[in-house]
Amino acid sequence: MKKKEVQLNVRLPKDLVDEFKQLVLQKHGKLYLAMKSEVEFALRLWIALHKNPDLAKSMLQRIIRGGTQTHKVPPQFIVNAPLKVWKVYKEVDKKVRELMGSQYDPFQVPEDIILEAIRHVRGTDERTVMKWFREFLKYKLIKRIQGDMYEML
Repeated sequence: MKKKEVQLNVRLPKDLVDEFKQLVLQKHGKLYLAMKSEVEFALRLWIALHKNPDLAKSMLQRIIRGGTQTHKVPPQFIVNAPLKVWKVYKEVDKKVRELMGSQYDPFQVPEDIILEAIRHVRGTDERTVMKWFREFLKYKLIKRIQGDMYEML
């Protein structure tokens, strides 16, 4: 039996709605239907915070960990990389394409090319370079496929 749905109309600050839409678009690549699931999740989380703090805690831990399989929260509720990380990644991706030229294959990018692209975009300090490399791994923007070869999102 399908759950009965109702329409909820509320007035919210424009900046809050714009930020919410931007996050939904970043996460899903579209707003259609994605807004519904994200608003539903936000309401369920708010209710859990007041009725079942343990459930709310597990939902939040899942989001913070970036999607580890420890908690049973549907994958569509996992928040993608923060906007700053996403912007840096897009710049690095552009530089990787430039460095590799016609040999660019997003499914097979050598680690040294990714590191070189990070150096071009964020500077040559190795701590900074490795920080961004770890951030890309953490948010699954790059994935090790074998040895020093990576797949880029």
